[in-house]
Amino acid sequence: GDLLAWYNEEPHWTCDLVIDQPAQMAEILDVICAAGRARRTLRDLKYSIIRDGGAGPVIQQFTPRNSWDFKGTISFPKEIHGFLVRFVSEALDWQQDEMAVYFDGYNASNATKFETLDLRGVVLTKDESSGGNPWRLARYHGAQAKLRPETLTWQCDFENLRVTMGDKVRLVHDVPMIGVGFGRIKTLSEVGGFLQSIVLDDFISAVDGNYRVIVRRKNGDEVIFSATPPTSYDGIWTVNAGQDIAVGLASVGDLVSIEKMEQQSFEVLVKYIRHGPNLTATISGVPASPEVLQADQGAIPDYVPTITKVQPREAILPTAPVVKSTLATFLTSPSRVVSRVQIEPYDRFEAELYHVKATHPDGSVAYHGPYSENSFDIPLSQFGVHWLDIRREDRSGKLSEITKVKAVWPVALTLPANVGGFQIEVTGSHARLKWSQGEDFVSHYHIRHAVDPTAGWNGAIDVQREAFGTDVVVPALSGAYFIRAVSFFGNVSQDATMVTSETLNLEHFNVVETIQAEPEFEGVLDAGLSVQPQGLSLYGDGSIFDWDDLFAVDGIYTHGGIPSEVYFELDQRVDLGHVYTSRLQAEMRGFGFNVHDSLFDWVDVLSLEDIYGDVGLLWRLGLQVATTTDDPDDAGAVWSEWRDFLVGDYLARGFKFRVRFESDDPYVAVILTYLRIKVDMPDR
Repeated sequence: GDLLAWYNEEPHWTCDLVIDQPAQMAEILDVICAAGRARRTLRDLKYSIIRDGGAGPVIQQFTPRNSWDFKGTISFPKEIHGFLVRFVSEALDWQQDEMAVYFDGYNASNATKFETLDLRGVVLTKDESSGGNPWRLARYHGAQAKLRPETLTWQCDFENLRVTMGDKVRLVHDVPMIGVGFGRIKTLSEVGGFLQSIVLDDFISAVDGNYRVIVRRKNGDEVIFSATPPTSYDGIWTVNAGQDIAVGLASVGDLVSIEKMEQQSFEVLVKYIRHGPNLTATISGVPASPEVLQADQGAIPDYVPTITKVQPREAILPTAPVVKSTLATFLTSPSRVVSRVQIEPYDRFEAELYHVKATHPDGSVAYHGPYSENSFDIPLSQFGVHWLDIRREDRSGKLSEITKVKAVWPVALTLPANVGGFQIEVTGSHARLKWSQGEDFVSHYHIRHAVDPTAGWNGAIDVQREAFGTDVVVPALSGAYFIRAVSFFGNVSQDATMVTSETLNLEHFNVVETIQAEPEFEGVLDAGLSVQPQGLSLYGDGSIFDWDDLFAVDGIYTHGGIPSEVYFELDQRVDLGHVYTSRLQAEMRGFGFNVHDSLFDWVDVLSLEDIYGDVGLLWRLGLQVATTTDDPDDAGAVWSEWRDFLVGDYLARGFKFRVRFESDDPYVAVILTYLRIKVDMPDR
């Protein structure tokens, strides 16, 4: 039937081909089909054809209600002025010939850019004087490039069973802004057996006028009529007079698409259907553009993408906003407290802006907005209860009634919970760390690494001080990664969560230098630091090893006091010889302790992270790095500012390092016991 219809409706297509060597049947059929604007296919296990159905009937319609995972791409082909068409000429005794087929606006005097179009099996007969089939096919292919630049892909369920390749379907979708809206019939009314109105399960507001309503019935057929949009939130679409639509032609649950009357429906020509499990399928198509089929009869029009702009009906007032939550949040840069307001999702056709009047505890009033999203921050000026009056504004400028909510700036702030679900996935030289989302007041996450998992948080080196979201990619290293949540108020979770990684074979990296600080700890020591048997120690200006009787010491202030922040700059520097990208990692161990505790009660000093008395948050060791692109041994070398060390890649020639000792309590001492810095470079 398909072949007979092709022959009867387009008898001018011919294919003249001499086959003098072995060839696959499918290959020969492809040549025959291409000579007549068709494609080869299999139907009921028999070869058949698919003709260009750009001018055919609509077989199915798709909206977000019966499809998902919509994607669209637009191609921008290289600009050319025409085709150099190769074909067989009967007038030249069946030899190959070539002609130029120009695009609109070009001719022999101004066309310079061509592409070759080889039309195998296509013959220009001796009786043709206007280019014949070679000219028709060249115009057809040129029109396709111009009028079908978009490729649209979506997935659907069993509704794909009605569609085959080459069919034409109707598409209404909010992502590419095609059509006014869509939904399913919720209720309908009739007068005298004829359809009077319908109500959809989604409210659609539109300015007054006539709209095309397309009802897809359960059997797949379409019923099309014009209607006027709702004048209130009852959502009634009224069928325009003069249309006798039998009520039985529409039913509750039928899929409905709504389009502007003055805008043509967006119809898609199906290119392929890829079937999936459970009767699902992926459908891909291009704009039907039936003008492609008339390209040999006149000028090819410009492609005009279908974009529908919907304006809401001005007579409908927006509803008062429903506030989902208000959460006091601390923000930085600059430091401030805000109430993060979340509004319940709303109909985008109904409203667009929010206005807020804030009454503060001292009676002062401030106005904020307008805000275009349903999540926004309101500044809070002081502790206490703040009252927010929130109004919604629609696109016509009309305001809703007031919704009054309370926003509290809490005095007490809580610590974030310990991070859960901490996992690692290693790929090559990188690792993806993943964790579960924390509370709403979590600002970011602090991540560290230690070669030895027993080193704990204070013995680990920073990998990323501010990680946002629920995953991050970092250099892949052996050992353990630690993570803590940090709130907007600067509070951190009580305990670090740890995940370990197996020994990693980092291909294409070579260790070029390792710096070891202990046991000498050679370098520049600030006042309060001294090298002791346990390590580099921050005790104060006097050493506790000089005390005659440790247990007789009542307070350290008499021995100089422990400074809050001092530095140890290593004498050892790294010179790569030239500016390279290298990977730096480090391992540092140390401990803090309250000097009122007895040293002689410690079983193993080097195994201690806090010695003890809950001083873990009162001391810190931090590694810092400075870089240069000059010779680091040159007195005139220009060095960068000191910055906190992060495990990762650096672009520099030279490196120098220092350790920051911090103590938040005059009774808490800090000891650095171990420091290794390793410089890796990729193979060259």
